Amino acid sequence: MRNSFYIIIFLFSLIGCEKDTSPLKGSEIGSSNIDYRKIESKVTISDGSIFWNTSDEFDSLEGFNTRKMLKDFDYFLGKQADPYVSIDGIDNNLITQKLFNEATVWFRFGYEKSILTYRTQTYSWFDTAGSNSEGIIDQVKCSSYTDTLIKCKFYFGTVTPANGMPSMSWVVVTIKDRALVNVEDDLGASFLGFIDADKKYPERYLSNLKKALKVAVKDPEIGLKDEQLRGFTIEELDLLTDGLASQVKAGK
Repeated sequence: MRNSFYIIIFLFSLIGCEKDTSPLKGSEIGSSNIDYRKIESKVTISDGSIFWNTSDEFDSLEGFNTRKMLKDFDYFLGKQADPYVSIDGIDNNLITQKLFNEATVWFRFGYEKSILTYRTQTYSWFDTAGSNSEGIIDQVKCSSYTDTLIKCKFYFGTVTPANGMPSMSWVVVTIKDRALVNVEDDLGASFLGFIDADKKYPERYLSNLKKALKVAVKDPEIGLKDEQLRGFTIEELDLLTDGLASQVKAGK
């Protein structure tokens, strides 16, 4: 009887350890206390640019099961009833202030009471062609869904723009190396971003941010010259890319 009791205690301790060390969650600590250099951000960077697949034809493709994408990028810890993905734009002003869960541009999609919905803002200080709206997603079609490139078009069924904003009918989301994201809409606006995570686990969203910045600085069409990256000093970018920015600047 006593042996059975100890076995039960041991099993519960294993479960507890597994939960505490989950790579998805990370530690519940404030992001302002984290040393960026200690955040693990391993990413395999593929050849080519995130912008080299811009002429894809989506309309003739079959609809894509968005629950696969929601499962693959489940950084909000298994909200199975209403899962969602949040893509935040890279903003040097917010990042240098360590305001990682705030964004000036974003695209968020997921289920609300079994209805696939979205919220987005693509209008920004660096691209005034966009809009701010929310509504229902009619369908999603993907021309590529691999580890190196995901490219999907989200067709909006209903659109409720913010006061005075123009109406948009779709966005195309491109994800390179499961890290760097580009969002573009039918109004001509676009932004580079990363996949956000639950604010309780800064190690996860900081890891996602670092991976996105690593892919961005190595991208032959982005490098250090993109509007969203020019606000960083090379020292700040080095801290967020484990020294990769300086290597790129040196032509390595």
